[in-house]
Amino acid sequence: MKILGVTSCPTGIAHTYMAAEALEKEAKARGYEVKVETQGSIGIENEITEEDLEGATVVIITKETAIKGQDRFKGIPIVKVSIGDLIKKNGKNFRCSRSKIKVNLGWGGKTMDIRLKKLLEILLNSRDYKTVDQLAEILNVSNRTIRNDLDKLEKK
Repeated sequence: MKILGVTSCPTGIAHTYMAAEALEKEAKARGYEVKVETQGSIGIENEITEEDLEGATVVIITKETAIKGQDRFKGIPIVKVSIGDLIKKNGKNFRCSRSKIKVNLGWGGKTMDIRLKKLLEILLNSRDYKTVDQLAEILNVSNRTIRNDLDKLEKK
């Protein structure tokens, strides 16, 4: 899993960098590839490049301030989180797996199903038909999971 992040706070000083460090630490502890851009008072540091965008699973963005260049993340799922939650509750509220990313926000939560997005991309970009067996192998899941996902896509 490849995670990109952009952190920024209203003053652009301490919290920007604390959130970046917390996100990097948690992602690396879980064995994920991670790059975090900071947009602080001294400008953009560790800027996310076109190369970084390739193969990104998700972009995690702090929601307190407007992020510069958010349009470059088109086509990549974006999860917006509170900078305070990212710093204070990182281990408890940041949950990642191969097929889903869950970031709890307050009482509820926001879940994005990355596998469904990948399945849809495969189907739309394929020049030929794909069998359930082929899709299951590509996504490293069971045939039954593919059938369930196809049913979900059909209902949307």
